[in-house]
Amino acid sequence: MAGQVTISLEVELGWGFHDLAPPSDIPELSDDGKAERAALERLLELCDEFEIPISFDVVGHLLLNTCSGNHKGPHPEGWFDADPGTNVDRDPLFYAPDLIEAIRESNVDHEICTHTFSHILCAEVSRDVVDWELSKVEEVHPESLTSMVPPRHSDPPRDVIEDHGISVIRMPFDEARPSNPIREYLWTLLRNHPVGDPVDIEGITETRSSSLMTLTATYLSRGVANPHLAYRVLPRRMRQAHHEQFLLSGLKRAVRDDTSIHYWSHLYNLANESQWPPIETFIKTLANHHKANEISIVPMRGLNSWP
Repeated sequence: MAGQVTISLEVELGWGFHDLAPPSDIPELSDDGKAERAALERLLELCDEFEIPISFDVVGHLLLNTCSGNHKGPHPEGWFDADPGTNVDRDPLFYAPDLIEAIRESNVDHEICTHTFSHILCAEVSRDVVDWELSKVEEVHPESLTSMVPPRHSDPPRDVIEDHGISVIRMPFDEARPSNPIREYLWTLLRNHPVGDPVDIEGITETRSSSLMTLTATYLSRGVANPHLAYRVLPRRMRQAHHEQFLLSGLKRAVRDDTSIHYWSHLYNLANESQWPPIETFIKTLANHHKANEISIVPMRGLNSWP
C-alpha cells in the first residue's frame, strides 16, 4: 500500500471573519477580493499542469449571486448582521460564485465540499442550527455534501451531519500547541508535519490534519498582510527554504511509512507572493512521487472507503 496525500483549501473570504470584525478591519483580506481570486487562478493553473486534485471547502453563501441579507433561521441573534444583503459586484468578499465556477471548469476533477453555509461554529450552536446550515448547503451546492470541514475545527454533531449524507470530515490531531508566545513562536518554526491514516468514528471517516495551516506558512505571510515582526527578522528566503523543507519532509514520511498526510490552508493565505516558491516546489515533487506510484493523491470524498 502506497502512502496518500490529501490537500484541502478553505474558501471563505469575508465569511471566515464575519463574527470577529468587519472585512475592512481584517488585515489578512484584500479590500475587493481580487488578490484572493488571482491566487485561486494561479493555484488552479498549477494543479492543471501537474494534475493535482484538491478538496475546496466552500462556505455556501459564497455561491449566491445576490441576497437580501435576511436569512431566517435558529441562529444566535445578530449572526447574519455582517451580511451586506447586496450582490457579487458590490461585495465580492461575501458573494463569489465566480470562484466556484472556476473550480468546476478546471481540467482537474477537484472536489467541492462544505464549510457550512455561513461559517457557523458547529460545537457552539444548537443542533437545529447545524441542520439548518446543511439544509441551505443542499440548496446551493448539493454535490458538496459528502465531505465537510467544520469552521475552526468546531466539532459538529455526528448524527446531524450523517443525516445530510456527510461521511468524511477533517479534524485536527491532538497536538501539544504551546500557549506561551515564545514557545509557540519556536513551535511554529520547528514543528514537524503530523502524519496518520484516517480513522472511522461513529460511521464517519475523520481525516486528520494539523490545527495550524500547513500548505502555507504563517511566518511567510498572513494573506495580503505581512507576518508578525518576530518572523520578519529572519530573511524571507530563509523562511521560504524552511517551509519548503517542512512540506517535503512530511511528504517524504508519508512515502516512506506508507501513511496519510493532509495539507491545508485558507484561500486568503495564498494571496501573497512569499508563499508560492515552496508551494510550487511541493506540487512538482508530489506529482513526481505520484507518477512513480509512490503515493496516491486522494480528495476527501475518496477517503470514505478507508482503509
